[in-house]
Amino acid sequence: MKVVKYHIGADFGDVKYERIFGDPRHLVGTLAREARVAKPFGPGVYSKTTHGDLQVADRHDPKPPSKYPVDLETLRKCKQHIHRAPLPQDQGFRPHLLYCSFFFPHPPYDSNAKYMGRIDTSKIRIPVHRAPEDMHPADRYASTQKSQLSYVVHLRDGTPRIVNRSLSPKDDRQIIHTYYGMLAQVDDWVGDLLRALDQRADRDQWYVVYLSDHGEMAREHDQTRKATMYEGSVRVPLLIQGPGVKPQTTTHPSSLLDLVPTLLDLA
Repeated sequence: MKVVKYHIGADFGDVKYERIFGDPRHLVGTLAREARVAKPFGPGVYSKTTHGDLQVADRHDPKPPSKYPVDLETLRKCKQHIHRAPLPQDQGFRPHLLYCSFFFPHPPYDSNAKYMGRIDTSKIRIPVHRAPEDMHPADRYASTQKSQLSYVVHLRDGTPRIVNRSLSPKDDRQIIHTYYGMLAQVDDWVGDLLRALDQRADRDQWYVVYLSDHGEMAREHDQTRKATMYEGSVRVPLLIQGPGVKPQTTTHPSSLLDLVPTLLDLA
């Protein structure tokens, strides 16, 4: 089961948590906040969105969105919390939750030589694409809708490239390679968090949950990103480690709707 996100809602001014990089949490524009529409930012960030030809910005900040080091700031703040969080024996201790959400590996596809160099490119499998007339109508529609977007891919030398339809097998390889590089970078960040946890005296009392809200089509069925019920989009990692959790795997479908009640039971 997939939890669907519509990216619309009320004003974010009344949220009761700290926001480290402005308002609000997603670059979706007027649907969420009726904020200004910014001019196109150019290579390196979204050059188009599903809401039109202009980049929409939710926060009143002239900085191009992907230039803002939001993931590094998220990592820093989460490690800071881990180091400063009270111990169970401290006065006034209460169970607490640290929610560490990275924007990577969300598009635009943007990595660097350090992380892309870790990927064995000989093992990258390029999907076989079909002619539009041979596609299922749902695939043809999704592919057509996504063909209205531009994909920003950063090459090994750091040069941004706007990749437009129709995408060649070389473009496919570059997108997949870059996406894998982004995953490698997230692996490093998660490792940093786990090492910070290992320094705590109460490490054996923490539960660690690793998951994502959606997958990545990675050019399967002539698509990228999400917004489809294929396994590449719907299936996500869900790993739980902590006291009393037995090492095992399951083939049963799970729903992210059950995650919060499960965490409350564990607490």
